[in-house]
Amino acid sequence: MCQGRRRPNLSLNMVATNLIRSLAFATVATLAVMAIGCAVPGAHPSGQAPPRFSELTVLEIACMAAASEGLQLSDYNVPKIDYDAAGVWTVMFQRKAESGPGNSFFVVVLDADGLATIRRGVW
Repeated sequence: MCQGRRRPNLSLNMVATNLIRSLAFATVATLAVMAIGCAVPGAHPSGQAPPRFSELTVLEIACMAAASEGLQLSDYNVPKIDYDAAGVWTVMFQRKAESGPGNSFFVVVLDADGLATIRRGVW
Protein backbone atom coordinates (compact mmCIF):
# COMPACT_ATOMS: atom_id res chain seq x y z
CA MET A 1 0.00 0.00 0.00
CA CYS A 2 2.90 2.32 0.58
CA GLN A 3 3.94 1.86 -3.01
CA GLY A 4 0.46 2.86 -4.12
CA ARG A 5 0.74 6.12 -2.21
CA ARG A 6 4.12 6.93 -3.74
CA ARG A 7 2.84 6.65 -7.24
CA PRO A 8 0.42 9.61 -6.96
CA ASN A 9 3.21 11.68 -5.39
CA LEU A 10 5.56 10.84 -8.26
CA SER A 11 2.98 11.77 -10.88
CA LEU A 12 2.21 14.97 -8.96
CA ASN A 13 5.93 15.81 -8.98
CA MET A 14 6.08 15.09 -12.71
CA VAL A 15 3.09 17.32 -13.38
CA ALA A 16 4.61 20.12 -11.30
CA THR A 17 7.96 19.76 -13.09
CA ASN A 18 6.31 19.80 -16.51
CA LEU A 19 4.23 22.82 -15.53
CA ILE A 20 7.32 24.72 -14.37
CA ARG A 21 9.14 23.84 -17.60
CA SER A 22 6.17 24.97 -19.70
CA LEU A 23 5.89 28.26 -17.83
CA ALA A 24 9.62 28.86 -18.14
CA PHE A 25 9.49 28.19 -21.89
CA ALA A 26 6.46 30.46 -22.32
CA THR A 27 8.20 33.25 -20.38
CA VAL A 28 11.38 32.98 -22.45
CA ALA A 29 9.39 32.89 -25.70
CA THR A 30 7.34 35.94 -24.68
CA LEU A 31 10.46 37.90 -23.72
CA ALA A 32 12.14 36.97 -26.99
CA VAL A 33 9.14 38.14 -29.03
CA MET A 34 8.98 41.40 -27.06
CA ALA A 35 12.70 41.96 -27.55
CA ILE A 36 12.37 41.91 -31.33
CA GLY A 37 9.32 44.13 -31.22
CA CYS A 38 6.67 41.80 -32.58
CA ALA A 39 4.54 41.87 -29.44
CA VAL A 40 4.49 45.63 -29.01
CA PRO A 41 1.33 47.18 -30.48
CA GLY A 42 2.11 49.54 -33.35
CA ALA A 43 5.72 48.39 -33.63
CA HIS A 44 7.33 48.74 -37.03
CA PRO A 45 10.11 46.25 -37.94
CA SER A 46 12.54 48.88 -39.18
CA GLY A 47 12.20 51.05 -36.08
CA GLN A 48 10.52 53.90 -37.93
CA ALA A 49 6.93 54.99 -37.66
CA PRO A 50 4.61 53.32 -40.16
CA PRO A 51 3.62 55.70 -42.96
CA ARG A 52 0.21 57.31 -42.96
CA PHE A 53 -0.09 57.28 -46.74
CA SER A 54 0.33 54.34 -49.10
CA GLU A 55 2.81 54.46 -51.98
CA LEU A 56 -0.09 54.77 -54.42
CA THR A 57 -1.51 57.79 -52.60
CA VAL A 58 1.93 59.43 -52.49
CA LEU A 59 2.38 58.78 -56.21
CA GLU A 60 -0.99 60.41 -56.92
CA ILE A 61 -0.02 63.46 -54.83
CA ALA A 62 3.36 63.72 -56.59
CA CYS A 63 1.81 63.40 -60.07
CA MET A 64 -0.77 66.09 -59.32
CA ALA A 65 1.99 68.42 -58.07
CA ALA A 66 4.10 67.75 -61.18
CA ALA A 67 1.17 68.27 -63.52
CA SER A 68 0.33 71.55 -61.81
CA GLU A 69 3.88 72.70 -62.65
CA GLY A 70 3.32 71.84 -66.32
CA LEU A 71 5.59 68.78 -66.39
CA GLN A 72 4.66 66.10 -68.95
CA LEU A 73 4.87 62.85 -66.97
CA SER A 74 4.73 60.76 -70.15
CA ASP A 75 8.30 61.97 -70.85
CA TYR A 76 9.52 60.30 -67.62
CA ASN A 77 10.20 56.73 -66.54
CA VAL A 78 8.26 55.05 -63.76
CA PRO A 79 9.26 56.97 -60.61
CA LYS A 80 11.20 55.58 -57.67
CA ILE A 81 9.45 56.07 -54.31
CA ASP A 82 11.26 56.16 -50.94
CA TYR A 83 10.06 56.70 -47.37
CA ASP A 84 12.45 57.69 -44.59
CA ALA A 85 12.37 57.63 -40.79
CA ALA A 86 11.57 61.36 -40.61
CA GLY A 87 8.18 60.76 -42.26
CA VAL A 88 9.16 62.14 -45.65
CA TRP A 89 8.34 60.54 -48.99
CA THR A 90 10.59 61.19 -51.98
CA VAL A 91 9.31 60.45 -55.49
CA MET A 92 12.11 60.59 -58.11
CA PHE A 93 11.28 61.09 -61.80
CA GLN A 94 13.97 60.47 -64.46
CA ARG A 95 13.42 61.56 -68.07
CA LYS A 96 13.24 58.68 -70.58
CA ALA A 97 15.61 60.27 -73.07
CA GLU A 98 18.32 62.16 -71.23
CA SER A 99 18.72 65.61 -72.65
CA GLY A 100 21.42 67.17 -70.50
CA PRO A 101 21.01 69.05 -67.24
CA GLY A 102 17.56 69.08 -65.72
CA ASN A 103 16.59 65.63 -66.95
CA SER A 104 15.13 64.67 -63.59
CA PHE A 105 13.10 66.06 -60.74
CA PHE A 106 11.78 64.80 -57.46
CA VAL A 107 8.76 65.53 -55.34
CA VAL A 108 8.99 65.61 -51.56
CA VAL A 109 5.73 64.65 -49.84
CA LEU A 110 5.33 65.07 -46.09
CA ASP A 111 3.59 62.07 -44.58
CA ALA A 112 2.06 64.19 -41.82
CA ASP A 113 -0.08 66.38 -44.08
CA GLY A 114 0.50 65.36 -47.72
CA LEU A 115 2.17 68.67 -48.59
CA ALA A 116 4.15 68.25 -51.85
CA THR A 117 7.20 70.24 -52.95
CA ILE A 118 8.90 69.86 -56.35
CA ARG A 119 12.69 69.96 -56.59
CA ARG A 120 14.16 70.08 -60.05
CA GLY A 121 17.41 68.22 -60.63
CA VAL A 122 20.37 69.84 -62.34
CA TRP A 123 22.67 66.81 -62.46
